[in-house]
Amino acid sequence: MEITERLKEIILAETNVNIEAVTRKRNTIELRALYYNLIKHFGPKITLSNIAESVNKNHATVIHGLNNYDIYERFNNDLRDLRKLIIKQMESENIQATTDINILKLAIEQKDIKILQLELELEIVKNKLSTFTKSEYNIINKLNELLIDIKDTELHDVMIIRLQAMYDMNMKVIKQKKRK
Repeated sequence: MEITERLKEIILAETNVNIEAVTRKRNTIELRALYYNLIKHFGPKITLSNIAESVNKNHATVIHGLNNYDIYERFNNDLRDLRKLIIKQMESENIQATTDINILKLAIEQKDIKILQLELELEIVKNKLSTFTKSEYNIINKLNELLIDIKDTELHDVMIIRLQAMYDMNMKVIKQKKRK
């Protein structure tokens, strides 16, 4: 399946919007710009004319969409999230469809690097937690359990306000000590 058709299929499945439709609705225009952007991401050698033909537009419309995509994404978090989702899905499909052992090895190495990064982050969190004494950790743990138990009650709101006030007061003292 061609990349253009697969991207249109994914966008339609995720948003229920046909980007080939003749309309000037903002949502459709933004999704078309996303489509142009993703085509350039996955197939940088595809010409603007070919991209335009795939959605019955002209190359100037594609240029306009590519130029404005960053603005659309800046003000539309759903568009940004959809872009990330589609990129992950397309990369996953490409890895699954490939038989090139070098590409597969590279994908595994990238996953291994990500695992190492996550393990490092976990160690940092563990080290921060280990600085607590057992009694301090128990207090924090009990407070968390209590907050979970009283979630969506007036008591929860009062407790959050008091904890925030205690935190703010202590941070103020710490800042004053640092200044001296």
